[in-house]
Amino acid sequence: MEILLIIGGGTAAFLKRGDVTLINLEAPLTKSCLLQTEGFSFCGASRHVEGIKFAGVDSVSLSNNHIGNFGQSGIDETISLLEDNKIGWSGFSHLDVQEIKGVKFGFLAYNGIGRNLDIDTITSEIINHRSKVDVMVVSIHWGG
Repeated sequence: MEILLIIGGGTAAFLKRGDVTLINLEAPLTKSCLLQTEGFSFCGASRHVEGIKFAGVDSVSLSNNHIGNFGQSGIDETISLLEDNKIGWSGFSHLDVQEIKGVKFGFLAYNGIGRNLDIDTITSEIINHRSKVDVMVVSIHWGG
């Protein structure tokens, strides 16, 4: 089984090679995404979910510093769009479980940009969900 870790981009052909593919969705996908010419409020048009599907992405991390750029409604719209298109997501204490070739992968995601990571909560969530999967993948968005 091949697991690809993608950092900083790639092409659909490259992503499709993996048996399981996780990406960080750095912005909400919304119907109301307008062209941004300045600042750091990011969004993607809801139609961009087609590219995620085309690339064979299994799971999307929503835990990052820009997912909330369009408020809770942008987050909710993104989650609905992913679920409607059968793309898993993690973040906000939500465990995504993907079964690939008989192996259950669990995805948990956390954001450490602009806030402190709560190690006790992360540890507790990993412990509480670990028995549900064969492989636990923990994605942490951080930097600075």
